[in-house]
Amino acid sequence: MDGKIVLNKKDEDLTLMDQMKMAIEFISNSPQLANALNEFNTYLKSKQSQGIINDAKRKALEQVATKFTSRMDEIDTKYQEYYD
Repeated sequence: MDGKIVLNKKDEDLTLMDQMKMAIEFISNSPQLANALNEFNTYLKSKQSQGIINDAKRKALEQVATKFTSRMDEIDTKYQEYYD
């Protein structure tokens, strides 16, 4: 699947097959996204313990992580029917 072709289409131009390919692609990459988030949290804690990240930066990075997690949950919910 050429993801660039599908991603460049407008939602209304996506065929059912395109939507299924996107769902399959996302589902296959979900564990990698979760691992990336865990690595991000480990990095954040490491830098904070070293005093490299102050509270303001930590809060900003935590907001990014929260938004990322929220978006992953939204996508999981959207494609839940493909998991079953």
